[in-house]
Amino acid sequence: MGVVPFSYILRSYYSRGLFRGSCCFNHRVLFKLVGTTSNRAEIGARVTVYASGVARVNEELSGGSYISQHDLRVHFGLGEVTKISRVVILWPNGKEEELKAVAAEAIYTVPQGSGITQTVSRPAVGTK
Repeated sequence: MGVVPFSYILRSYYSRGLFRGSCCFNHRVLFKLVGTTSNRAEIGARVTVYASGVARVNEELSGGSYISQHDLRVHFGLGEVTKISRVVILWPNGKEEELKAVAAEAIYTVPQGSGITQTVSRPAVGTK
């Protein structure tokens, strides 16, 4: 028996999940942060999501490698959680903003100091 390349194993593993569409049935939430007093993309902002007794932290980044670009929205995978009790945003200028009772499966636009101004609902991952 020959050696199977690792890249082939990865491709075949992920392909099964993608083609069958049965990989995940979890929830997520995204925040599009808009700067008003510091940089417009709010690079450097830190978002903490509190849901089901667990705190999840993510930061707004601009890039991660050579010739690459991150999504400028802050993304959180929530597993089976459908409601977030509290979201704390630490803006690059040091100010803090808090949002309460935020639902999963949406993209929220949050200009600095204004709270949520726009909500775009998204279907749950894995739904048809």
